[in-house]
Amino acid sequence: MKYYHKLIIIVTLLFFSPSFAADSLKIHYSGSPYFTDDILNSEITGFVILNKDPANTVPDIMNRLLDFYSDKGFPLAVIKTDSLKVSDDYLDLYLNIESGGYVRLDQVIFRGNSITRTNALLKQSKIRLRSKFSETELKNACSMIYKTGLYKNRPGFSIFKTGNEHGVLISVEEKRYISLMLMGAYSAGDTGDNVTGLAEIRADNIFGTLRQAEIKWERSGSESENLNLIYREPFIFGYLISSRFEFDQKYKKGYFLSREYGLEEKHQIDPESSVRGGISRKTVYPDSLYNGSVNDIVTDRYTGGMNYSTEDIYEAIPRSAGFFVDGEIAALSIDIKDSVGLKGIEISLSGSAVKKISGSYFVKFSVQYDHVILDEEIPEFNRIYFGGASSLRGYREEFFRTDVFIKQSAEIYFVPDRDELAFSMFFDNAFYNRDSMNIKKIRGLSTLSGYGGGLTVRFRTGEVSAMIGIPADAGFSESMIHVRYSVDF
Repeated sequence: MKYYHKLIIIVTLLFFSPSFAADSLKIHYSGSPYFTDDILNSEITGFVILNKDPANTVPDIMNRLLDFYSDKGFPLAVIKTDSLKVSDDYLDLYLNIESGGYVRLDQVIFRGNSITRTNALLKQSKIRLRSKFSETELKNACSMIYKTGLYKNRPGFSIFKTGNEHGVLISVEEKRYISLMLMGAYSAGDTGDNVTGLAEIRADNIFGTLRQAEIKWERSGSESENLNLIYREPFIFGYLISSRFEFDQKYKKGYFLSREYGLEEKHQIDPESSVRGGISRKTVYPDSLYNGSVNDIVTDRYTGGMNYSTEDIYEAIPRSAGFFVDGEIAALSIDIKDSVGLKGIEISLSGSAVKKISGSYFVKFSVQYDHVILDEEIPEFNRIYFGGASSLRGYREEFFRTDVFIKQSAEIYFVPDRDELAFSMFFDNAFYNRDSMNIKKIRGLSTLSGYGGGLTVRFRTGEVSAMIGIPADAGFSESMIHVRYSVDF
């Protein structure tokens, strides 16, 4: 049997003399408030009511008290006004409060999770059974679930009662968890044709446990090939600390072949912020065709970072406003042929913000700063490679290399009535060190710019997009066409 409740607010107002001093508010409580007058008044202390119309002040006070009761375990509280007296210099408010019964979360039921296991959702939400009801904590729990990126919308919740026990029902709407993505890029110009291909298969919720696995393969003509394998374990001993295991192999024709193994731990502190740390080892074979067990170069990498985000703004078609900032620092220890040792650091900072400027238009601004700092000349395999759909869209994939990379992007989206179609235009600008050696001061950098636009269409089982990027220094003849197709199942 389900139990439903309503919060009934009855306000009696006298519409005259709206101005009074904040220290002239007096509230009289009656009924069964459970809490003492001093406790209730302390919740109102500092409440700004100076020169405010009682028509707005009284509902604000009542809502503030209702939030207080809800967070203290009394979500069924009912508050109404018995009377209200207003004069030029004081406000007398008489409130009748029925606190209702104390609600403890004896049960938590999830609805809509046809794939995700209930115990995995309970761990992710950080809800503790038998704890007191708290509306704030439940909203945070729903945000923690939404933060996984596995659900279409932020979950909602409602209270129910079975016998003498109370519980909360949380409704989720699952996305499809297995996706296959194919992307191709093509450019034709005076310097020759270039074709880039990328394939990715991702499982975001293996067996409904929130475990994730991903395989990504990328090829740029005969010049380079990348292979990336990722596995994520969401919990450690029941705690909300995830482990990420990664293998990455890069091949650069005529330069090197590298293989890297890494482990990263990440703790989601709350729905907005997280911290992470990790370690990885990269082995490099200067002869890029070498596949033996002996290597000449080893790089150990120790990383730490943090992230803060207000909304999930990584969607191809924006739906809401928000922003994120991310920072990471890595300590590098490079051992070359057991004789030369190099020490250095890499600093990575990024941020992005989306703002809705009208019913159908969004703007997005992004910044990125990546810098490798070594006292000696930076080895080829430790430099920053950029260019392509994920960085500078008017240029070929990883066509440039540098030791410092600073990028700014601005995009405008036109999204019709539903979030299934979007038209976009963008402008990218980047600063980098053309010599790519080891710049000491960030000055005298070269500039690259690109612009273009595209179309993204989302359908029930996937997404398709097409984008053209035009390099500002070469024009349309050297433009890149990026086509992306993904299917979810």
